[in-house]
Amino acid sequence: MKMDPSFKANAPSFTANVAADEIIADGRTIELSFAAAVDPQSAQGAIQLRRGCETLRARIKVTKRTVQVEAPEVAPGALRLVISELLGAKGEMLVEHYVLPFSVIPISGKLPADLRIEHAARVVINEFDVVRLAPGQEARGGHIDVVKAVNRKDGMPIELAFDERGERVEYGKRLAELAARRQAKYGRIHETLFNQLEQAKDADRIPIIVWPKLELPAAPYEKPTHERSLRPPEAELKIDAEIRERSGQMRAALERYKVDLDKADAADKHAFPLRASATAEQIRALAQNDAVGAIHFDDRSAITDLGNSISIARTDLAHVAGFDGTGIRVAVWEDGPSDTTDLSFAARFTASPPASDHARLTSAIIKNVEPNKPKGHAPDCSLYSANTGNIDALKWAVNDQHCTVISQSFHRNSEPGSSGLQSDDLLKDWMVPRWPYPTILQAAGNFWLGDPDGISPPESEYVNHKGFNSLAIGNHNDTASAMSGDSVFRNPASSHGDRELPELAANGTGVSAVGESMSGTSFAAPATAGVTAVLQDVDGVLCSWPEGCRAILLAAAGRNIQGGTWWQDVATRTDARDGAGAVDARAGVTIAQQRSSRNGAATRHGWDVGTISSSVIGGDRLATFRYHIKVPSGLLFPRVKVALAWDSAVTSSGGNPTASTLNVDLDLLIRDSHGAQVAAAASWDNSYEVAEFSAHAGETYDIVIRRWSGTDSTWYGVAWTTTGLSLAEVVGVLPERISHG
Repeated sequence: MKMDPSFKANAPSFTANVAADEIIADGRTIELSFAAAVDPQSAQGAIQLRRGCETLRARIKVTKRTVQVEAPEVAPGALRLVISELLGAKGEMLVEHYVLPFSVIPISGKLPADLRIEHAARVVINEFDVVRLAPGQEARGGHIDVVKAVNRKDGMPIELAFDERGERVEYGKRLAELAARRQAKYGRIHETLFNQLEQAKDADRIPIIVWPKLELPAAPYEKPTHERSLRPPEAELKIDAEIRERSGQMRAALERYKVDLDKADAADKHAFPLRASATAEQIRALAQNDAVGAIHFDDRSAITDLGNSISIARTDLAHVAGFDGTGIRVAVWEDGPSDTTDLSFAARFTASPPASDHARLTSAIIKNVEPNKPKGHAPDCSLYSANTGNIDALKWAVNDQHCTVISQSFHRNSEPGSSGLQSDDLLKDWMVPRWPYPTILQAAGNFWLGDPDGISPPESEYVNHKGFNSLAIGNHNDTASAMSGDSVFRNPASSHGDRELPELAANGTGVSAVGESMSGTSFAAPATAGVTAVLQDVDGVLCSWPEGCRAILLAAAGRNIQGGTWWQDVATRTDARDGAGAVDARAGVTIAQQRSSRNGAATRHGWDVGTISSSVIGGDRLATFRYHIKVPSGLLFPRVKVALAWDSAVTSSGGNPTASTLNVDLDLLIRDSHGAQVAAAASWDNSYEVAEFSAHAGETYDIVIRRWSGTDSTWYGVAWTTTGLSLAEVVGVLPERISHG
């Protein structure tokens, strides 16, 4: 590999020909160039190549100031170059501690030496979908390697794709051809409904949800960033007027086809989208009408997601800090509690709902009034019971009660077996960027032999909720040391196969409150919802910025439960089950208390929100502003975690049906004060990125946002935190260890 002098390692005493989080496609030699001569004997013990906990047999060759590390033939995957206490030829300390994460991923084509690979995915494009293969995996019909690369000197990005023969292909053209095939087959009818129609007779009646054509970016206007939006902005009211007009045109089309509207929607002239009952023949005819954007199956089934919540999420420490969700409106969307004793609701959608013990516990996890017991994650929030599985209850909670946090712990029967977004996903992705801008937390789902979903084998179940603008929550145990064995983690299909769900994990194992005790992701979701209410209590701006809430929750998740770092797991197609890690309310509060700004002073913790538009993107596709992280000089074993979150747009692009689409692909780059890249996260298909790295005490790092593709504006949230041990903490720990030694 050719030396890349523009990328220096964290320590200024040497440069490396491999940047942090780089992907190596061929060649196994890492070259380090030092400012002083290296002691060969020290190098043999100080420099190691590791995969997980395993140390690989690497050949270390020292030539005065140059060290070459030749790796053995290794299987594709994530690796780390670790340097510990490396001495110079004169006995001086050259490097005290340094970690260089990178990945080995074979690529069929040969890339020029002046390009650095930041992400690569091997995929197969079938007739109607894309399937991602494991790194190096072969497929009978061939494959395509898609590559994100940048020029080593000027950082200019370029996307390349190669077939199994190593020949260049136009991946965008292949995706367009795939979209055309899907359009020709499905048209404006969602795939789940289409499959039902194939089995239905012309006169069979099917419940449907109909969306109009929409042409809106993810961020159609500038949202206030320094105050909570207590009422819809003027621009939002204009959008509402346009939607009412389009919905009226669609309503007229339904009437022409004599489609039976849902009674509630027929009575509400502002209902959107519209629910109806139609015959298979009517649906096929309706799909040809230009006023219609998409037709979905209206799945009204509601299957509950059953399998020391406050302390393990460290919400008790947030309460001690004075934050308990005061004034925040939180809704539990599912059937009502079987018994409201020791529960306190500000309002309920209906006075006579379907009821369950499940809903009693999910509500109590957020807030309860049981005497002499923990009062929930957000004990002073205003809790609302959106107490049916019908979408009317969700609309009531958001549009009428103005709730800014929603917890959902049920799923539809059609969701676990589907690889794509379903009707509810589309609705929630639409609601999040609309006032009052709710943050939505959902149970990822559980699988077990004989469960109601009937997926065979059970572990093939997809994460139940697949929207871009919400968070799916997995279930970890009582010590945040392992994921529950039945917590669903299979990722949905996407254009590059690198989506990663669930995004987070929380404790849902053996949760007890108000006389109920159950386990499952059902109880991880309300725990995260309660933590979100606590964050919104810290700074009211977060009530109007779900993007900021998501970023803080992701950055605060410092406890990794399974797999490696989020980015290396995504890059190497390692499905680690826990997303960014375990929810941590205290860390989230620490971040939320430190609002930062573009190009502001460097801080140990921080967050910000805003709009990414073409006006703040340079010719190199990098944002023209930076955020700065300061690692305290006295911190031992410091580690930095950064998260970026943004939105999809529910829109009708070209001839495609109305859908939730990521029209902008953002990447996250972290650089040190010398301009060296120390971490990156550059997936294609996620609405968030997470980067983390071992930092250096006293160093300042820059957060750089890159718009890899797209030109639309989008709202975003960014957050960061630095963890480590202070000298005082170490001094306090040592005597205790000695006394017990």
